[in-house]
Amino acid sequence: QRLRTARELVTTERVFVKSMEVLMDVYVTPLSKIASGETILPENQQMPYAAEVLPLIFSNTDLIAALNRRFLTDLQARILEWDAKESSQRLGDLFLQYGPFFKMYSQYVNNH
Repeated sequence: QRLRTARELVTTERVFVKSMEVLMDVYVTPLSKIASGETILPENQQMPYAAEVLPLIFSNTDLIAALNRRFLTDLQARILEWDAKESSQRLGDLFLQYGPFFKMYSQYVNNH
């Protein structure tokens, strides 16, 4: 039962990390390039307020993505160590370790 729950957590985290990578690749990076002037748009497609609005919309998504990639890596490592001994069948310490960092979601949520 524990292993199945742990694997489900890894699967869910993997999907979330992949979604964050898509968000970064498809939206954040291209729009940031437009906002910084690195990418020039045709006159009829200008985004005059992009530099002011994008940080509000995508506040700390890069940090959230990096955090969850590390969390996923640690979860996967823990599953690989999983064995019949109960002492290695734990995940709570990872949540305690990452808990303070998960607070950065508050800033993101508060902006939306």
